[in-house]
Amino acid sequence: MFKLRKHYRYKTRTVLNSLVLLWSLSNLSIPTSISIAAEIPQGEARLRAAIVVGVLRYTTWSNEVENDSELLICSVGKTYSANALKTEEGRISVHGRKLKVTEMQANEDISNCPVVIYGNIPNRPLKDVASTNYQSQLTICDGCNTESSPAIVKLTRQGGRIGIEVNLTRAKKNGLKFSSDMLELATIVEEDSNG
Repeated sequence: MFKLRKHYRYKTRTVLNSLVLLWSLSNLSIPTSISIAAEIPQGEARLRAAIVVGVLRYTTWSNEVENDSELLICSVGKTYSANALKTEEGRISVHGRKLKVTEMQANEDISNCPVVIYGNIPNRPLKDVASTNYQSQLTICDGCNTESSPAIVKLTRQGGRIGIEVNLTRAKKNGLKFSSDMLELATIVEEDSNG
């Protein structure tokens, strides 16, 4: 009887935590008048942007990134969420810092970007563009080829759902930790020592 009650409390807490995470993601006020790539519906771009913000809110850096008033997000390639994030720039805070989104070319230096969102980069494999591994940098794949992506977090689409895939091995190498609430909603990937 006691084990059943304890299990019930755990399940209730897990469901409540999941609902709080989903509520915080859906509570973003991303306007509907943004211009996005024609390949995805406008609502999906807004959802992807909300998921990116949720991932940022549930991420901690072991070596805290520079304590500026802004959290710099660099968008490289054609991402689905960049335009939606750009419209919310300065209005959304993550860890007490306003978001600042900047678009960069694949050949530009991204070493000062604590968050990099990779999208489709024509005629160039992402593994070549993102080959440098910067300490304390969170890399997110949004619209890139997920099979060859070295990103720590990948936004995936399966059927009509957007999912999150998290590579814990790469996250640990970069000194990043994710909330257990977020990890409950994600697919976890861990590489072997040779990976």
